[in-house]
Amino acid sequence: MHVIAGCNIMYNQGLTFPPVYSYLYEMQPLVTYTVVGFKYIFPFLTCEQIYCLLSAICGALFIVESVNFVYRITSFRKIFILLSLFLIPESFAISMYPNSAIFAAVFFVCALNRLLDGKFYVAMVLMVIAPLYRIDILIVYPVVFFISKEECKREYNEVGIFSCSHTSICDDWILGAAGKPFNRIDRL
Repeated sequence: MHVIAGCNIMYNQGLTFPPVYSYLYEMQPLVTYTVVGFKYIFPFLTCEQIYCLLSAICGALFIVESVNFVYRITSFRKIFILLSLFLIPESFAISMYPNSAIFAAVFFVCALNRLLDGKFYVAMVLMVIAPLYRIDILIVYPVVFFISKEECKREYNEVGIFSCSHTSICDDWILGAAGKPFNRIDRL
């Protein structure tokens, strides 16, 4: 509710960097600006409705992209992958309420699929954007080094190293802009 309250304040008082009021801005800086941006596009919806709608859309995209990713690395039938995905409650429950983790998860899984397509620069951009929605996603970034194909090993390693280092730089810049560069360390 604090994120939504911060979005309402920012929408009513204008864009500010950092927001006047927000919940854990240093851990999820892009969420507030995404919701407020959509609020300017759809002023007839409340910030809460926009956040819930975006979470639901990202949840559906996450399931589709996850099924495609697992299919591509295992070749199991997609219906079995989908059914097994529903055995993990968090895979669908994460989008049943406004949650910034689903934004980061969908960007990361999309990046993994783009890596398998050979679209390394698109994957890099997606992997740089994901932690701006939720910094926790960096925990799973090393998986990039384990899914690499032999013929693309160098490119995969470059994507992983670039994404992690660039994300760190962007994150430090954003935290510095918020005036709390070391505040995050307490919460990790």
